[in-house]
Amino acid sequence: MNMRLTLVCARRIWCPLVLVTIVLVAAAIAAQPVKEQSMIMFENLKSDQAKVRDQAVDQILGDRKLVIEQLIAQFAPRNIVKGSEQTRCVAAYLLGELRAVEAAPILARALAEPLGTEDRSDIGRYDSPVFRALLKIGSPAVPAVVANIKTSDDRVLRRYSLDVLIRLVGGKRQLLELLSKLNDRALAAGPADRDAAHRLREAHSWAESYYVETDDELIN
Repeated sequence: MNMRLTLVCARRIWCPLVLVTIVLVAAAIAAQPVKEQSMIMFENLKSDQAKVRDQAVDQILGDRKLVIEQLIAQFAPRNIVKGSEQTRCVAAYLLGELRAVEAAPILARALAEPLGTEDRSDIGRYDSPVFRALLKIGSPAVPAVVANIKTSDDRVLRRYSLDVLIRLVGGKRQLLELLSKLNDRALAAGPADRDAAHRLREAHSWAESYYVETDDELIN
């Protein structure tokens, strides 16, 4: 009886360990072709033949595009429902590190849902990841952030957007100048942009009273 119990316990302990080992070995084997392909690709960048170099460049750009598309997809409504906040934190962080300009519109809209405020990593990598990603993207993100201020009825989203915008444009003075110019354009457009003009005036008033001169620093 004791021998049988020992064998059962041994199976329960060793079977998962063997399975984990098999999975790790399989993953390592599967990774080898990818690693070899990467090495070949980067060796091709050194080629004396322009065609070979161009093919390597196109492959790298294609891989980058595919990765960015998959990361952006994590913010699609269907994935927000099915996915986790942690996944979106990681996706936002990576989009910022990749300086993915094409992700700016969806990241700007994602400011409505603050991410990373509770699930903080030891190295701070995922703290406010959407906010930081937009700053990493830089000036190409300005139109998407401005669109929030002009079109959104969500006052909190508009103020989060102002927090990003003041850093993207370089400080309080530049922010107020930009909001004034945008308001003038909205007024000149007539009734069609009446709501936008109202939101821009409100944003200007709030920014003028809320931000102080020490905010005049561009945070990267």
